[in-house]
Amino acid sequence: MAAALEGCDTVLDLGCGTASMVQHFCDGRRVIGLDRYFPSLIENRLRTSYAAWVHADLRALPFGPRSVDAVTALDVLEHLDKEEGAFRLAEWEMIARKRVILLTPNGFVPQPASDNPWQEHRSGWTPEDFEERGYDVRGVYGWKRLRGAYARLRFRPKWFWEVVSALSQPLVSRWPRQAFHLLAVKPLDRRAHHTTRGA
Repeated sequence: MAAALEGCDTVLDLGCGTASMVQHFCDGRRVIGLDRYFPSLIENRLRTSYAAWVHADLRALPFGPRSVDAVTALDVLEHLDKEEGAFRLAEWEMIARKRVILLTPNGFVPQPASDNPWQEHRSGWTPEDFEERGYDVRGVYGWKRLRGAYARLRFRPKWFWEVVSALSQPLVSRWPRQAFHLLAVKPLDRRAHHTTRGA
């Protein structure tokens, strides 16, 4: 994630939730958190040092073309139907000047809604889905078969399978088809492409 955000001074974090990974990369950046679920947005405001928070729906984003350096959507895309997700991807690519950064499960992972009614999974995405759109894809969160809904480990004892998951990470990073999650980064200019190939 650090390499993916390199050179990006303004970041729009879509579906920022309660504790987005982007919170660890706020130093020196203006990060804007956006979420439709107001309780999550309030909790994010208490936990993070974002510059601003926006209560809005992904289907009506109040941002114009090339208005931020990077758009991040971490664990967001799978909550949209596939057709709508493809449409939103194109929209996010217009809003970002340098990069679009996505994190999503590898394939469809069933997940019901929680207190947040928008937590249900509606689609699954593969490395090929992103590669054909010009994204660089890496695998994260270890071997796919170890985790289920909400990325929880499926086996016990959990400490042992956490170790197995961590040990599998270097392999799935190179072979994302075997990973539980996909980190997909689309460089929108040549210089960004150069800096993110090793993300």
